[in-house]
Amino acid sequence: MHMERPSLVEDALNAFQHGHYQTAKDILLGCQRCAACSEVLLLIGLRLRDYDLVWRAAVDLRETGETPDQRAIGEARMFYADVARNRTAEPFSQTTRPRTAVGKSEIALIHASIEWMRGSTDIKTLLSENPPQTLDQKIRRISIEAWIAELRGDIRRHAELLLNALSRALTGGLDAGAIMVLAHPVAALFREIDFGELAPHAEAILKKVPWGSVSTHDRFYGERAFAWRRALDGDFISALKHLDTAMLAAPDDLCRALSHIDSARIAVASNSHVHAQASIALAFAAFERVEWTAATHEEPLGLYGSLDILSVEPERARLLLDRAVAAVPTAALGIAHGSRLTAYRTFAEAAVATSPEEAYIKANAAYRLFIKCGYVFRASSAAVLAFEASGQRKWLERASELVTPYPRSILAMSLRQHAERPHGLTERRLQVLRGLCQGKTSQQVADSLCLSESTVRKHIGDLHRILGVTRRAELVLRAIELRLAA
Repeated sequence: MHMERPSLVEDALNAFQHGHYQTAKDILLGCQRCAACSEVLLLIGLRLRDYDLVWRAAVDLRETGETPDQRAIGEARMFYADVARNRTAEPFSQTTRPRTAVGKSEIALIHASIEWMRGSTDIKTLLSENPPQTLDQKIRRISIEAWIAELRGDIRRHAELLLNALSRALTGGLDAGAIMVLAHPVAALFREIDFGELAPHAEAILKKVPWGSVSTHDRFYGERAFAWRRALDGDFISALKHLDTAMLAAPDDLCRALSHIDSARIAVASNSHVHAQASIALAFAAFERVEWTAATHEEPLGLYGSLDILSVEPERARLLLDRAVAAVPTAALGIAHGSRLTAYRTFAEAAVATSPEEAYIKANAAYRLFIKCGYVFRASSAAVLAFEASGQRKWLERASELVTPYPRSILAMSLRQHAERPHGLTERRLQVLRGLCQGKTSQQVADSLCLSESTVRKHIGDLHRILGVTRRAELVLRAIELRLAA
């Protein structure tokens, strides 16, 4: 077995380099406990964000390490995994010291990552005392500086540094997984913020990423980002093709749900209500299969950003929100998203609020948080929610200003639909109106929207006034004439 060990580790490392993490783990099951095996398993755990695996591999590396550097890195990664899993609040400490410059730089980077997870932005001295020695370390330092910029609220600098790190990783020939770790957040930013003059450069870099080489969440989010950018340009055919590719790459129910949500957004913008209803039904089914008790990565955030679409079934959407809120994200996820996590959750609460007053307060707060984060597209959606809750046209004007650079986008089309509606026809009133057009009684509409019958009757009275009719039959006919009945 001792003679086979180098070959097994080499095979596992080769699989790892190509992003085949499960294959690499399976190979290492046939390897005796040793430092070389532990080092590869540690890397696999980091790529998969599996902090339990990171901790186990780090323990083995500390105990089997053949050099002071290996043992020190094992000890540091044990501490890192405990912080990432919210299992310690103790200050970082080392009993084993590295000997080489590479080892010292590695410990400094791990320490900096720990401080970042704890919300610190003051790590300049820590990194300058032990500068990076290898290309991987240099890129990781840029990445840490990018996340520190995000923590300070400088999203623009955050995006620029991540693009820099990703470009270096691509030209330097780092392994596929390392590239994906950088490409995923760049793709997410590409989807959510206005890159301005950086947009062509960002898209060119993202197109160089070997998305098909690693079957993880990273690949899915890349394809989803490209779909959104095509939708911003009004190219819905290309957007749907990217969504189809994303669906094929979706590793779990959360990702499948998000693909259906994006399909629903495109359908709503293009007035394809049957398609929208089918996509929403599929999204609900997928979200309801998510194992929220094991949520560690993107689960809560993904649902929060979808509840404006899912709010067509308020009671069902609220049940999902309650499950997501109960999930405790890892420290790494929580700090990586920071105020964005709060913004998305507030947005979700606005979408399923039980009163216009509550919806307005939450939507207003979400709008301000998204503006501060630089998430212009989500800010425009929050502004639309504020308009629907209050009827104040200033919110449509704010949303329109944000999407002016994208006149053919989903957002712009949605805003035009809102602007063309009779004044005062909020989304909730529109839901009531569509229920009536389906032949439902006031009580049935109330039950489907989780409202009281008296609230529904008040909405019906408002609809009579807004649409200039006096009887329910006339209301339905008027809705059909204005193409509001679907």
